[in-house]
Amino acid sequence: MKILDPQGSFLQWWNKILTLSCVIAVSIIDPLFFYIPVIDGQRKCLDLDKTLETTACVLRTFIDAFYILHIIFQFRTGFIAPSSRVFGRGELVEDPWTIAKRYFSSYFIVDILAILPLPQVVVLVIIPTVEGPVSLVTKEMLKTVIFCQFVPRFARMYPLANAIKRTSGILAETAWAGAVLNLILYMLASHVIGAFWFLISVERQDRCWNDECKRHKCDSKYLYCGEVRPPSADYSFLNSSCPFISPDEINSSSSVFNFGIFIDALQSGVAEKRDFPKKFSYCFWWGLRNLSSLGQDLKTSTFVGEIVFAVFISIAGLVLFALLIGNMQKYLQYIMPSTTVRVDEMVANRQDTEQWMAHRMLPGDLRERIRRYEQYKWQETRGVEEETIIRNLPKDLRRDIKRHLCLRLLRRVPMFEQMDELLMDALCDQLKLTLFTESSYIVREGDLVDEMLFVMKGKLVSTTTNGGRTGFYNASYLVAGDFCGEELLTWALDTKSSSNITSSNLPISTRTVQARTEVEAFSLMANDLKFIASQFHSVQWRTWAACFIQAAWRRHCKQKLAKSLREAEDRLQDALATEAGTSTSLGATIYASRFAANLLQPLRLNNRVAHVALYSLQGALNCFSVCFDRRYVCSSFLVDLGFCHRFPLLSSSICNETKSTVMILRRIAVKFPHSRRLFSSHSSHDFTSTIAEFNKEMESVFGEAPLNGFAGSVSNDSMAQESQQTSQKIGESTPGLTHIGRTGEAQMVDVSPKESSKRIAIASGKVILGKEVFDLVLANQLAKGDVLSVAKIAGISGAKHTSTLIPLCHNITLSHVRVDLTLNPEDFSVDIEGEAVSTGKTGVEMEALTAVTVAGLTVYDMCKAASKDIQIKNVRLECKTGGKSGDWSREK
Repeated sequence: MKILDPQGSFLQWWNKILTLSCVIAVSIIDPLFFYIPVIDGQRKCLDLDKTLETTACVLRTFIDAFYILHIIFQFRTGFIAPSSRVFGRGELVEDPWTIAKRYFSSYFIVDILAILPLPQVVVLVIIPTVEGPVSLVTKEMLKTVIFCQFVPRFARMYPLANAIKRTSGILAETAWAGAVLNLILYMLASHVIGAFWFLISVERQDRCWNDECKRHKCDSKYLYCGEVRPPSADYSFLNSSCPFISPDEINSSSSVFNFGIFIDALQSGVAEKRDFPKKFSYCFWWGLRNLSSLGQDLKTSTFVGEIVFAVFISIAGLVLFALLIGNMQKYLQYIMPSTTVRVDEMVANRQDTEQWMAHRMLPGDLRERIRRYEQYKWQETRGVEEETIIRNLPKDLRRDIKRHLCLRLLRRVPMFEQMDELLMDALCDQLKLTLFTESSYIVREGDLVDEMLFVMKGKLVSTTTNGGRTGFYNASYLVAGDFCGEELLTWALDTKSSSNITSSNLPISTRTVQARTEVEAFSLMANDLKFIASQFHSVQWRTWAACFIQAAWRRHCKQKLAKSLREAEDRLQDALATEAGTSTSLGATIYASRFAANLLQPLRLNNRVAHVALYSLQGALNCFSVCFDRRYVCSSFLVDLGFCHRFPLLSSSICNETKSTVMILRRIAVKFPHSRRLFSSHSSHDFTSTIAEFNKEMESVFGEAPLNGFAGSVSNDSMAQESQQTSQKIGESTPGLTHIGRTGEAQMVDVSPKESSKRIAIASGKVILGKEVFDLVLANQLAKGDVLSVAKIAGISGAKHTSTLIPLCHNITLSHVRVDLTLNPEDFSVDIEGEAVSTGKTGVEMEALTAVTVAGLTVYDMCKAASKDIQIKNVRLECKTGGKSGDWSREK
């Protein structure tokens, strides 16, 4: 069973039910036990109503079941610790043991005393085993038990009523319901007074009989119907000894027993009736009449207990009548305009809302959502306008309050983390409290983002379908301390975005955010953020603005390049489509120009060969083995080369003979040792089979083999000679260790000649825990806390400090680091995956490996107290992209 929120809708509903059950138990069920003793007028003895005994016990047990559920819920109901403050409000304690200790020290004893089935035990267990006058024992024990349990039951009703007012603001939802509730409470008090009057009437009759029995020296045990009287016993004298005479007719010197205010119950025969509806109705009427008249018509005897009872009736009637009038007046005042009491304002606003919804004929589901929002708003604010109160305070006090409420929330945003105090104060001052009910949509994917939200309380779910892409779905949860609407940050820093907020220049949300529970948050509107960004020219703003502008410029250049490539491809396709067997081909000319440009580009960029006179394409090809663009060779070179062979007219423009092309491939093989399989010649894979394999590849790409074969004019001698030269060059060109200099000393690789590119590396590892430690981690029961969260943070921090931990590593700027830790129940391990992303001149493989390693070491450190047999295994690189060497992925 999950921990319940004390302000949740379920507990609000349950507290109302429990309060109603307590009222019924105290005011209706428990007084029924006072009606069990009855007088047998014919036999002149005290008897018990067996049917009423059973009925009262069953009803009392049914009502007690609600109290048992209440005790169970108390062990699962969280509470707000006054000493803890999280983002301006108390933190909900959800630890079961802490909740239990708090309940044990508060109302646990009272609840146990209130729920003890003492009346049931007296009626069903003790009475059948009593020897002697059963009716007398029953009357005395029931009176004592009911009186004793009245105290804890009444004591528990008051905090329950306060809990309902604290969460709902008022006991009754509408004015008429409140008036009826107070009237019912008044009538229930009349029922209790009537039950007491009936029981004391029976006691007074029993007291008279016992006094007369002592005077006539008879055995008083036969005054109880459970005892069988002997035939010789005569108790007819009781009729004349205990006459039912009105107190007005009894003289002070008379020895006649004075029944006082109880004479009415004896004269009417109510005390002798077993017909419960008649007996209950008469006693209820007597209690209501005397409570309403404040006991003015009561004429008591000199019996002290009777006088105390009469005084109690008078005082209780006065108090209850005053409360009834006051409460009914408060509930009925809703029809009059009131600006002095916030409760009246809430009721009046609710009435206006109901009238508006009825006027607009809103459907039932919308009406329920509006009512739920108004109820939640009242529950959280109690009608207090927080912004008005804060705005009327002095400036320094307002700043300190806003800092206390909002500063920690803003610091959660990476962009605001290092902002100066002046800017943070301005941001805090613009935040406004916002409330959302359960299932409310804060923003939908594709909507305009007009506010940034900082969650103080509640839970939200953020989902995206990546623009509606089929089969794509991603979801994450937002809790206290998280934020959404970060698209406004880049928009506010964009100098081109207009200061006038319109639907045309606001950013578009990429996610859908919906409230899973009631949510309390601070909102920062788009125009406020834009105003602050334009007014406060801090260093951090300029730094972030520069970063965002650079990122936007790179995106623009990338999009422009992609557009130009698409246009070039379209022109090429059009040229190829219009080619009709002429001696000159426009498409072939374009393709040849692009092919030559791709080959000549690295030569223009390399200063070491800038002095080479490139008078012809053949000269460029001769220098190709010295300087070339590796990406071009790995991607488009073979396709371009096959195109040359497919069009004979173009092949003469690029290579005079096939042998020149073969030499180019040989030189590529020298430069790229991993390409030896295709371009080298050895005993098991000769050059002829290599050419055949290449021809087959060209046929699969272009649909037909090159004319006359790829190596049609290459002689065997040339091939053998070239093969020998290639093998020699391959052996000479095997790469060595990059961090060792010519004389063997350690060195850092110079990456300044390299080109910047986006580089991604993913590494993985595994920490073998064992079943015992695995279960502790899964249950989050280790002494050092949440293992996976701490290890994740440590891994990210380790990736950022790779250059400090490992010598000769370049200090690069990471744009993204991801560390995922997953519990694997198959081998009781933690699977770790780290990813590093950067845009620069060197790779991020070491950063990804360091992230995995540091995360694994952190897992070991946090779990070593439970076991020393933990192992860190299989730390390795899985894949990498970018850079001169291209993409690489580990074979599965």
